[in-house]
Amino acid sequence: MDEEDPNIDEPRPLTHEEREVLTHALTGGRGKVYRNYYAVAAGSTYGQICRDLVLRGLMSATEGDGWGEPMFRYYMVTQAGAHAVGLHLP
Repeated sequence: MDEEDPNIDEPRPLTHEEREVLTHALTGGRGKVYRNYYAVAAGSTYGQICRDLVLRGLMSATEGDGWGEPMFRYYMVTQAGAHAVGLHLP
């Protein structure tokens, strides 16, 4: 008899803000997938949302913008992240 393991957590649903970040990273707000990045300025409140998505395997992060002191950190949506919002990678 197969019983569900009570110690395995179901993945929690995306928040409205997480869904917006993933969708914007892929569409730029245009409604059509054409890119895969989300730029977060240092100190932005969206940084924590993106870091949480990285921990969940829905985004990955760059080390910085490559021009010395990072002004922006870029996050890219993973295949799992695109699937979570019903989109595809470009």
